[in-house]
Amino acid sequence: MSSIVLFGGTFDPPHLGHLALCTLTRELLRPDTVILSVSRNPLKSGATATDQQRFAMTQLLAQDLNETGACFQASDWELAQPDPSYTLETLQHLAEQYPGAKLFLAIGEDNYRIFSKWKSPDKILQMAELLVFSRQVQSSPPSLLPEFPNAAVRFIKLDLPLSSSMLRLELAKPDQRKTALRKIPSVVARYIEEHNLYLACES
Repeated sequence: MSSIVLFGGTFDPPHLGHLALCTLTRELLRPDTVILSVSRNPLKSGATATDQQRFAMTQLLAQDLNETGACFQASDWELAQPDPSYTLETLQHLAEQYPGAKLFLAIGEDNYRIFSKWKSPDKILQMAELLVFSRQVQSSPPSLLPEFPNAAVRFIKLDLPLSSSMLRLELAKPDQRKTALRKIPSVVARYIEEHNLYLACES
């Protein structure tokens, strides 16, 4: 049975935290494919990249990762949908694309804590096993999903506190930009510089 991992995000921009999560996923699970799905960005600030730029940067991240093991694919399927898509719909699309495959959904601890508020969390848990990346993982982490006692959840320790929103703020400041670029994969950092991204100050 093949295994497919879905890792979604706005990737605005992709950073070393994303790289670490992807690398750890490959090492621990040895999946056949990891889908980096670029989602709609609800932000409209001038300090954000366009959909096309975010997808291009995610493609560069996937290419960089594939230098040491080709299983990563950047996907713009969510961006191509006429309406904002939900994780369940993306999983259903993957189930159609990879019939019979075992599906995993990689999320951060922050999203795990609000997972019960997602659209159709019960159906998501029927389709995929959750991979929760957390800064601190106990031997038996307490479940935050008591209403789903049979949910398949795997906790993975990853202590790398980076966020795209904080990086955008740093990239917008001339005295912090060079330091911020070091927190981003070099191929993506070059793209950011070539396209003069994130120069406007976020409101």
